[in-house]
Amino acid sequence: LSLLGVMSSPDVKKARAIIGSQGREAKVYKINDEIADGGRLRSIFPDRVVFERGARLETLYLDWNKRT
Repeated sequence: LSLLGVMSSPDVKKARAIIGSQGREAKVYKINDEIADGGRLRSIFPDRVVFERGARLETLYLDWNKRT
């Protein structure tokens, strides 16, 4: 999975994340959406997202070096 962009907001209902995975088109997700491999998006921050997969929390960070 790769975090391609975020729109964070104090109002969590408005926060969005663009997440892509190899071989699939990138999609826009909001909190509590299911993402690839059975994960569920839990938090969106300006530079990262946190998702839950099984009983484990995982973090995806924006790769600032790939920005154009």
